[in-house]
Amino acid sequence: MSFQKFVTSVDSNLLDACQKIQANNCRAVVIENAGELFGILTEGDVIRAFIDGARNVSDIRDYVNISPKTYSIDTSLLDIKFMQSFMEGITLIPIVDEDMKILGVKTIFGEYYADQL
Repeated sequence: MSFQKFVTSVDSNLLDACQKIQANNCRAVVIENAGELFGILTEGDVIRAFIDGARNVSDIRDYVNISPKTYSIDTSLLDIKFMQSFMEGITLIPIVDEDMKILGVKTIFGEYYADQL
C-alpha cells in the first residue's frame, strides 16, 4: 500500500475522499494543503456531511477535523501510543514535522512515508 492512498487534497470533494477511504481501509484520510496537514476526514465526518445535506461533489473543507491527533517523526514508543489510539477508534494518525509538513502516516497496517512514493 502506498502513502498516497492515505492522503487527499483539501480541494477534493466528498466523492474523492470516499474513494480514498475505501481504498485504504482505514476509515479515514489525511487532508493536505500544499504538503502540509490541513486535517483528517473520517467515515463519520462523511456520514454527518451527508446527513447535513452535502452532496458527493461538495467540497470537503467544511467537514474536516482541523485539529487531529498527530505524531512527530521522533515520537517515542510510536507503536504503543498508536495502539492506545486504536483502542479509542483511531485508525490513522499523520506523522508531521514542526511546520506541519506531512512526513507519513501511522495506520493499523503499518507506517507509510511520503518519500516512498
